[in-house]
Amino acid sequence: MPLTRRKFLRFFLLPLSASILSILLLKSWLLTSLRDWLNKLLYPALEKVGTGNLKPNTLQCLLKVTETLVGASIEKGHYETYFEWRAENLPGYQNLYKKFAAVLDQMARQSFHRDFTNCELAMCKSILREFFPSGRFYTLKTVLFNSENYILFHDHIIQEILKIFSHTDAWILMGYKHWPGEARGLEQYRRKPF
Repeated sequence: MPLTRRKFLRFFLLPLSASILSILLLKSWLLTSLRDWLNKLLYPALEKVGTGNLKPNTLQCLLKVTETLVGASIEKGHYETYFEWRAENLPGYQNLYKKFAAVLDQMARQSFHRDFTNCELAMCKSILREFFPSGRFYTLKTVLFNSENYILFHDHIIQEILKIFSHTDAWILMGYKHWPGEARGLEQYRRKPF
């Protein structure tokens, strides 16, 4: 029986084109699901749990982290207000702050046999080094060997502390009397010049 063009198209090209199309669809579905899984793994979302007040030891731990990261004398009042407001008003931050303080205390107890708030500055720096990206595969290493919380801690606590510092206390350290957005000079124009 000779193979005609219609039979060839029916038996070979039609199934071949159907299989190629299904492979392309499967590939796009696999790539999408793989991309979603990697994004979820590398950029975890903050758990949307309740809000509430911070415990004093958690707040002291956050202020100690701030002091350690900045490495200079700072006004702690606006950092304290910032942490308290976020814990009371944004879902997930109170729980994140508690977890962060618990992890820091656990690391400090393992390394130095004391709470994080009682550690010296050099000890605190060595503990906080764990949360800074270093090396080519930091994120993958963190996800595989540590908790996904490490990425959340870095993104939602450490980066925010550094951002607040750059908008406030860094201006004071550069020599300005006040940072942008703060009321200033209201007393000076009322006084008589000397």
